[in-house]
Amino acid sequence: MTVLEWLKTPPKRHSPSTLAETLEKIKFLKNLDVHTWPFETIPLEKQRGYAQALQAGRPAKTRKLSDSSQIIELVFFLRVSLLELTDMVIYQSGRRVSDLVRQAYDKTQARQARSSVEYRDRLVSINALVDDTSRAAEERLASIGQLVVDVGQPSNNSHAASVRQMLTEEPTRVRALLSSLKDLDFQGRPNDNSLKLLTSLKDIYVGKLNELPQDQAFPVDKPWRELVDDPDRQRP
Repeated sequence: MTVLEWLKTPPKRHSPSTLAETLEKIKFLKNLDVHTWPFETIPLEKQRGYAQALQAGRPAKTRKLSDSSQIIELVFFLRVSLLELTDMVIYQSGRRVSDLVRQAYDKTQARQARSSVEYRDRLVSINALVDDTSRAAEERLASIGQLVVDVGQPSNNSHAASVRQMLTEEPTRVRALLSSLKDLDFQGRPNDNSLKLLTSLKDIYVGKLNELPQDQAFPVDKPWRELVDDPDRQRP
């Protein structure tokens, strides 16, 4: 497969590898400085027309064009490809985020179901000890104490809070997604809090740090504040 054929190849089914390939294409085009080409004065639809001509045309037909026509089609194909791939990577990243949240949701439900079963089993065992008059009261109390010794305090967290907690307990895939986006040039309003946090995160990845800096505040939304402000800065 030639580079041109590779760039023309549409994305495969939704998966982390598809996102990785989209990012690789963007990196390739930016290494050619495609993102710096000053074509803002040329209507985007006209650029798309030249790009589509190369996208749909057969190589044999393209070779029959004059050199200047081939160059024009190729240049605009590369530029439009970069624009479309950038849109695509945002969409694919959003789907990946949805996947991670859904997986955390499913695991939270499974954990809560296991906890309910374990809690019920302990209640049954305690009830059996209460009814077992063949054993001394002190012995039964000691056995009941062994059953409840590792039972923690009931959690006041909502289901959504439990899902957020699950996401922090399995950070590898979340970190892989965020790290893969660190080379993209996100822009927005100067006071946009999300962009400020993303910049801080990029600095952490560049520095290869494995913990949040002690002297730096991360003004996240309230639902995440308790997790991010945890004194244990190495916590995922």
